[in-house]
Amino acid sequence: MRFSAVGILGAVLVVSLAAGYHVATIHTQQREAALAEDISLPFHDLVAVVELDSQQLAQFAGQACVSITAGLTEEGELAPYVGSAFFVKDNRVYCSTLMGAVDIPLSVYVSPSSARIQIAMRPGTPRHPDRPAMIVYDRLSPHTGIGFVIPGVYVKDLLVSGTAAGVQSTAVIGSDGSALTSDG
Repeated sequence: MRFSAVGILGAVLVVSLAAGYHVATIHTQQREAALAEDISLPFHDLVAVVELDSQQLAQFAGQACVSITAGLTEEGELAPYVGSAFFVKDNRVYCSTLMGAVDIPLSVYVSPSSARIQIAMRPGTPRHPDRPAMIVYDRLSPHTGIGFVIPGVYVKDLLVSGTAAGVQSTAVIGSDGSALTSDG
C-alpha cells in the first residue's frame, strides 16, 4: 500500500483539529464551571443569610401584624440586602415589614408549592410593581410562612460580576423556573 504525502498530511491535520477542538472544549467547560462557581457562591451566601433571618423571625409567624411590627422593632433589622419580609397565613400575605397589614395572595410572590424553601424571580412586587425582585419563601408549616424580598438591583449586581469576567449574559433561575438575567 502506498500513502501519498497529501493523504498523510490530511490525516494529521484532521487528527490535530479534532484534538485541538477537544482540548478547547475541555478548557471552555472548565472556565464556565469556574465562572458558575464564582457567581453561585454569593447566591448561596445570600440564601444562607436569609435562612438565618427566617429562623429569627419564625417566632412571629401567625401572630397579628401589630405584634410582628412591634417585635421586629425590638429584634433589630433584616440582612442589609433584604428589602422587606412578609408573613403568610393560609396562603395569604397578611403582614409586610414595608406595608404593614395587607391581604395579598401568596401566589403573587411564589408559585403554589408544598416545598419548604422556594425561590422565585418576579418582575415586580405589590409595593414596587416596576422593580424586579428575588423572593425567598420559607414555608414554616402547612399554614404559615415567611418571605423575603431581595431587590433585583442587588441580584443583578451579582450577575454582572459574571459578565465582567467575559461571559455574555448570566442568569439566576428560581425553583419555579422563573429567571432574572444580567441583561434585563
